[in-house]
Parts: sequence; C-alpha cells; structure tokens
Amino acid sequence: MRKLLLLFIIASNFGLGQSSIELNFNDAYIGKNFSLDYRYDLKSIYFKLGVTYHINRIETLPEDIFYRNAGYATNTGQHFGLQFGGGYTFYENEFCDVAIYYKGYMASMNTYIKSFKIYEPLVANPQSEEDYALIKNDKDFGPIFTFENTVGITISAKLFSNVQLTLGGGLGHMLIRNK
Repeated sequence: MRKLLLLFIIASNFGLGQSSIELNFNDAYIGKNFSLDYRYDLKSIYFKLGVTYHINRIETLPEDIFYRNAGYATNTGQHFGLQFGGGYTFYENEFCDVAIYYKGYMASMNTYIKSFKIYEPLVANPQSEEDYALIKNDKDFGPIFTFENTVGITISAKLFSNVQLTLGGGLGHMLIRNK
C-alpha cells in the first residue's frame, strides 16, 4: 500500500493530471464513517485512496438488526478502515460535474446486536406461547471483516474555486467474513 501511495504522489507531481485531498462523510452498509482521500485526476478519469474513521456509537445502533448500521468498534484499531476507488466524469460545466464511480471500502470491527431475543421454555414440554419466557440480551459478535463494493453516480456542485459539494449514490454488495 505504501508503494501505491508513493506512486500516486509521484504521478501527481510529475504527471499531466492534478491531485487533491477530499474529506467525505459516508453512509456505508456497516455504518457511518468519515474518510480522508487522496484523489488523482487524469483528464476525465480519477482515482482515490484514503483512510476511513468509523463513527457508530452504541447509543445510536438500531435494535434487532444484525449487519445494517450495526458495526461497532471495540478498540481504536477497529475505528479505521481503507477506502479506494475511481470514476469517469462524463459531463462537466462551470457549475457541476456528473460522474460514474466505483468505491471499495474495507473494515474490520465487531457487530453489536441490541435486543437479541431468546425464547426460553418455562416448562418441560411447552405447548403454547405462555410456556415461554422472552429474554432480551445484547450480543457482541466479531471481529467481522467487511469488504463493500459500490457502483453509482455522483454530482459535484462547485461552491468555490477549491471547494465542491458532492452527492453520490449507487448499488453495491458486501462480502462478510467472521474472524
């Protein structure tokens, strides 16, 4: 990864493209994060590489959900992840840009389930609902490695000469591996 970052820095200083630093807020499948990305533009194609910081808090996690927005970092290392991608700008004028993009996001963190329901029998041979007790527990699983892939469209509005507001969305899928 260091060699790839070094290659991007050298290419931005000696190539025909331009580079920039981006600060992003992302709503990924596992949860929300901030990312700091290095972007390298080469005509209408761009490449990105950056680090993410996962921000889900235990108070804001949804109930009865196993993966969606249920990522929970239990230590400092689990807050950080890697984001990379690229895109192609197919429409550009002085006010906005429209592009198609690919984004990959990798993270390794625990999954926290609030209100995990377990039905325990109260009698030896339960026959009806009254023979069970509902027990609600909070469960912590993991760490779980996630690799999210997204393809979509972005629209960037040029606010100032060096400031843009970008909104993007797309379709994707996530690979999950429980360590």
